[in-house]
Amino acid sequence: MDKNKMQNKKSIYQDVKNILSDKKILILFISAIVFFAIICIFFCFFLQNEKVDDRNFLVYFTVNCFSLILSTSFPLALSGFIKRKNYFENHNEENAKKLFLRKIFCVFITSLGFAWLGVLLNTIIQLIILKIYFYAENVFYFLLVLPAWLFFVSCFAIKIYHSFKNTKNADRVSTFFPLALLWIFQLLFILGLNFFSYKFFMVPFLVGIFGSVILLYFSNKKFNIEKNLCD
Repeated sequence: MDKNKMQNKKSIYQDVKNILSDKKILILFISAIVFFAIICIFFCFFLQNEKVDDRNFLVYFTVNCFSLILSTSFPLALSGFIKRKNYFENHNEENAKKLFLRKIFCVFITSLGFAWLGVLLNTIIQLIILKIYFYAENVFYFLLVLPAWLFFVSCFAIKIYHSFKNTKNADRVSTFFPLALLWIFQLLFILGLNFFSYKFFMVPFLVGIFGSVILLYFSNKKFNIEKNLCD
Protein backbone atom coordinates (compact mmCIF):
# COMPACT_ATOMS: atom_id res chain seq x y z
CA MET A 1 0.00 0.00 0.00
CA ASP A 2 2.79 2.43 0.98
CA LYS A 3 4.63 1.57 -2.21
CA ASN A 4 1.53 2.40 -4.28
CA LYS A 5 1.11 5.70 -2.45
CA MET A 6 4.74 6.63 -3.14
CA GLN A 7 4.29 5.72 -6.80
CA ASN A 8 1.13 7.83 -7.02
CA LYS A 9 2.91 10.81 -5.45
CA LYS A 10 5.79 10.47 -7.90
CA SER A 11 3.36 10.25 -10.82
CA ILE A 12 1.47 13.40 -9.74
CA TYR A 13 4.75 15.25 -9.13
CA GLN A 14 5.92 14.30 -12.62
CA ASP A 15 2.59 15.38 -14.11
CA VAL A 16 2.85 18.80 -12.44
CA LYS A 17 6.47 19.14 -13.53
CA ASN A 18 5.59 18.34 -17.15
CA ILE A 19 2.71 20.83 -17.19
CA LEU A 20 4.92 23.59 -15.77
CA SER A 21 7.42 22.90 -18.54
CA ASP A 22 4.85 24.22 -21.02
CA LYS A 23 5.76 27.87 -21.65
CA LYS A 24 2.23 28.82 -22.71
CA ILE A 25 0.82 27.82 -19.33
CA LEU A 26 3.57 29.68 -17.45
CA ILE A 27 3.17 32.84 -19.53
CA LEU A 28 -0.64 32.78 -19.23
CA PHE A 29 -0.75 32.28 -15.46
CA ILE A 30 2.17 34.57 -14.57
CA SER A 31 0.71 37.29 -16.81
CA ALA A 32 -2.63 36.98 -15.00
CA ILE A 33 -0.91 37.25 -11.60
CA VAL A 34 1.17 40.26 -12.65
CA PHE A 35 -1.87 41.99 -14.21
CA PHE A 36 -3.86 41.55 -11.00
CA ALA A 37 -0.87 42.77 -8.96
CA ILE A 38 -0.80 45.97 -11.05
CA ILE A 39 -4.52 46.49 -10.36
CA CYS A 40 -3.80 45.93 -6.64
CA ILE A 41 -1.05 48.59 -6.75
CA PHE A 42 -3.39 51.18 -8.30
CA PHE A 43 -6.15 50.26 -5.84
CA CYS A 44 -3.79 50.68 -2.86
CA PHE A 45 -2.47 54.03 -4.13
CA PHE A 46 -6.03 55.21 -4.74
CA LEU A 47 -7.00 54.47 -1.12
CA GLN A 48 -3.70 55.65 0.36
CA ASN A 49 -4.95 59.16 1.12
CA GLU A 50 -8.66 58.42 1.17
CA LYS A 51 -10.55 58.66 4.45
CA VAL A 52 -12.71 55.54 4.59
CA ASP A 53 -13.89 53.43 7.48
CA ASP A 54 -11.55 50.52 8.16
CA ARG A 55 -9.50 51.09 5.00
CA ASN A 56 -7.24 48.12 5.67
CA PHE A 57 -10.12 45.69 5.85
CA LEU A 58 -11.67 47.13 2.67
CA VAL A 59 -8.42 46.51 0.78
CA TYR A 60 -7.96 43.04 2.27
CA PHE A 61 -11.54 42.01 1.51
CA THR A 62 -11.70 43.43 -2.04
CA VAL A 63 -8.30 42.06 -3.08
CA ASN A 64 -9.07 38.59 -1.73
CA CYS A 65 -12.51 38.51 -3.40
CA PHE A 66 -11.01 39.21 -6.79
CA SER A 67 -8.12 36.89 -6.00
CA LEU A 68 -10.69 34.13 -5.49
CA ILE A 69 -12.25 34.85 -8.89
CA LEU A 70 -8.85 34.90 -10.62
CA SER A 71 -7.74 31.69 -8.89
CA THR A 72 -10.97 29.99 -9.99
CA SER A 73 -9.89 30.38 -13.61
CA PHE A 74 -6.65 28.42 -13.04
CA PRO A 75 -8.12 24.89 -12.67
CA LEU A 76 -10.57 25.57 -15.50
CA ALA A 77 -7.80 26.67 -17.86
CA LEU A 78 -5.55 23.76 -16.86
CA SER A 79 -8.31 21.20 -17.36
CA GLY A 80 -8.90 22.54 -20.86
CA PHE A 81 -5.17 22.38 -21.54
CA ILE A 82 -5.01 18.74 -20.42
CA LYS A 83 -8.01 17.85 -22.58
CA ARG A 84 -6.69 19.55 -25.73
CA LYS A 85 -3.17 18.22 -25.40
CA ASN A 86 -4.45 14.70 -24.67
CA TYR A 87 -1.87 14.86 -21.91
CA PHE A 88 -2.92 11.68 -20.13
CA GLU A 89 -3.55 9.64 -23.27
CA ASN A 90 -0.10 8.07 -23.09
CA HIS A 91 -0.58 6.90 -19.51
CA ASN A 92 -1.62 3.28 -19.65
CA GLU A 93 -3.83 3.37 -16.57
CA GLU A 94 -5.93 0.28 -15.96
CA ASN A 95 -8.06 2.07 -13.40
CA ALA A 96 -10.17 4.94 -14.82
CA LYS A 97 -10.92 6.14 -11.29
CA LYS A 98 -7.24 6.41 -10.49
CA LEU A 99 -6.61 8.38 -13.69
CA PHE A 100 -9.49 10.72 -12.85
CA LEU A 101 -8.03 11.43 -9.39
CA ARG A 102 -4.56 11.97 -10.85
CA LYS A 103 -5.95 14.64 -13.15
CA ILE A 104 -7.71 16.34 -10.23
CA PHE A 105 -4.63 16.43 -7.99
CA CYS A 106 -2.41 17.51 -10.86
CA VAL A 107 -4.69 20.46 -11.66
CA PHE A 108 -5.27 21.28 -7.98
CA ILE A 109 -1.59 21.37 -6.95
CA THR A 110 -0.58 23.48 -9.95
CA SER A 111 -3.49 25.91 -9.51
CA LEU A 112 -2.93 26.26 -5.76
CA GLY A 113 0.75 27.04 -6.30
CA PHE A 114 -0.05 29.91 -8.68
CA ALA A 115 -2.90 31.13 -6.44
CA TRP A 116 -0.60 31.24 -3.40
CA LEU A 117 2.01 33.10 -5.44
CA GLY A 118 -0.59 35.72 -6.36
CA VAL A 119 -1.77 36.14 -2.76
CA LEU A 120 1.79 36.52 -1.46
CA LEU A 121 2.60 39.11 -4.12
CA ASN A 122 -0.52 41.16 -3.32
CA THR A 123 0.17 40.89 0.42
CA ILE A 124 3.65 42.34 -0.13
CA ILE A 125 2.14 45.17 -2.20
CA GLN A 126 -0.36 46.01 0.57
CA LEU A 127 2.43 45.93 3.15
CA ILE A 128 4.69 48.28 1.19
CA ILE A 129 2.06 50.84 0.11
CA LEU A 130 -0.47 50.84 2.96
CA LYS A 131 1.53 49.20 5.75
CA ILE A 132 -1.16 46.52 6.04
CA TYR A 133 0.26 43.61 7.96
CA PHE A 134 -0.90 40.02 7.60
CA TYR A 135 -4.42 39.62 8.99
CA ALA A 136 -5.17 36.50 11.03
CA GLU A 137 -8.11 36.05 8.65
CA ASN A 138 -5.65 36.12 5.77
CA VAL A 139 -4.07 32.95 7.16
CA PHE A 140 -7.52 31.34 7.13
CA TYR A 141 -8.04 32.46 3.51
CA PHE A 142 -4.53 31.38 2.46
CA LEU A 143 -4.34 27.98 4.16
CA LEU A 144 -7.98 26.82 4.25
CA VAL A 145 -10.31 28.76 1.94
CA LEU A 146 -8.15 28.70 -1.20
CA PRO A 147 -7.21 24.99 -0.96
CA ALA A 148 -10.80 23.90 -0.21
CA TRP A 149 -12.27 26.07 -2.97
CA LEU A 150 -9.65 25.22 -5.61
CA PHE A 151 -9.94 21.49 -4.93
CA PHE A 152 -13.69 21.77 -5.55
CA VAL A 153 -13.15 23.76 -8.77
CA SER A 154 -10.53 21.22 -9.88
CA CYS A 155 -13.02 18.37 -9.32
CA PHE A 156 -15.70 20.35 -11.17
CA ALA A 157 -13.40 21.24 -14.09
CA ILE A 158 -12.07 17.70 -14.62
CA LYS A 159 -15.61 16.35 -14.32
CA ILE A 160 -16.87 18.81 -16.97
CA TYR A 161 -14.08 18.08 -19.44
CA HIS A 162 -14.44 14.34 -18.75
CA SER A 163 -18.19 14.44 -19.41
CA PHE A 164 -18.20 16.53 -22.60
CA LYS A 165 -16.80 14.97 -25.75
CA ASN A 166 -16.84 18.39 -27.44
CA THR A 167 -14.17 20.58 -25.83
CA LYS A 168 -15.92 23.79 -26.95
CA ASN A 169 -19.04 22.90 -24.95
CA ALA A 170 -16.89 22.25 -21.89
CA ASP A 171 -15.15 25.61 -22.46
CA ARG A 172 -18.51 27.41 -22.43
CA VAL A 173 -19.51 25.82 -19.13
CA SER A 174 -16.12 26.43 -17.51
CA THR A 175 -15.99 30.07 -18.67
CA PHE A 176 -19.36 30.67 -17.05
CA PHE A 177 -18.05 29.63 -13.62
CA PRO A 178 -15.75 32.60 -12.76
CA LEU A 179 -18.13 35.01 -14.53
CA ALA A 180 -20.96 33.75 -12.31
CA LEU A 181 -18.85 34.56 -9.22
CA LEU A 182 -18.23 38.08 -10.50
CA TRP A 183 -21.95 38.57 -11.19
CA ILE A 184 -22.83 37.36 -7.68
CA PHE A 185 -20.41 39.88 -6.11
CA GLN A 186 -21.82 42.65 -8.29
CA LEU A 187 -25.40 41.67 -7.48
CA LEU A 188 -24.72 41.69 -3.74
CA PHE A 189 -23.15 45.13 -4.06
CA ILE A 190 -26.03 46.51 -6.18
CA LEU A 191 -28.61 45.16 -3.74
CA GLY A 192 -26.77 46.93 -0.96
CA LEU A 193 -26.33 43.76 1.08
CA ASN A 194 -23.69 43.95 3.77
CA PHE A 195 -21.40 41.10 2.80
CA PHE A 196 -18.22 42.91 3.87
CA SER A 197 -17.40 40.52 6.66
CA TYR A 198 -14.68 38.06 7.51
CA LYS A 199 -17.41 35.44 7.76
CA PHE A 200 -18.09 35.84 4.03
CA PHE A 201 -15.11 33.63 3.21
CA MET A 202 -16.76 30.79 5.11
CA VAL A 203 -19.07 30.45 2.08
CA PRO A 204 -16.41 29.36 -0.48
CA PHE A 205 -14.74 27.29 2.26
CA LEU A 206 -17.91 25.29 3.03
CA VAL A 207 -18.97 25.11 -0.64
CA GLY A 208 -15.49 23.81 -1.45
CA ILE A 209 -15.63 21.05 1.16
CA PHE A 210 -19.19 19.85 0.58
CA GLY A 211 -19.01 20.39 -3.18
CA SER A 212 -15.86 18.25 -3.43
CA VAL A 213 -17.42 15.46 -1.36
CA ILE A 214 -20.57 15.44 -3.52
CA LEU A 215 -18.67 15.49 -6.84
CA LEU A 216 -16.27 12.74 -5.76
CA TYR A 217 -19.12 10.63 -4.39
CA PHE A 218 -21.15 10.71 -7.61
CA SER A 219 -18.03 10.29 -9.76
CA ASN A 220 -17.03 7.23 -7.74
CA LYS A 221 -20.55 5.85 -8.08
CA LYS A 222 -20.43 6.33 -11.85
CA PHE A 223 -17.05 4.60 -12.14
CA ASN A 224 -18.34 1.63 -10.10
CA ILE A 225 -21.40 1.32 -12.35
CA GLU A 226 -19.24 1.43 -15.49
CA LYS A 227 -16.89 -1.15 -14.01
CA ASN A 228 -19.78 -3.51 -13.20
CA LEU A 229 -21.16 -3.12 -16.72
CA CYS A 230 -17.78 -3.94 -18.23
CA ASP A 231 -17.42 -6.99 -15.97
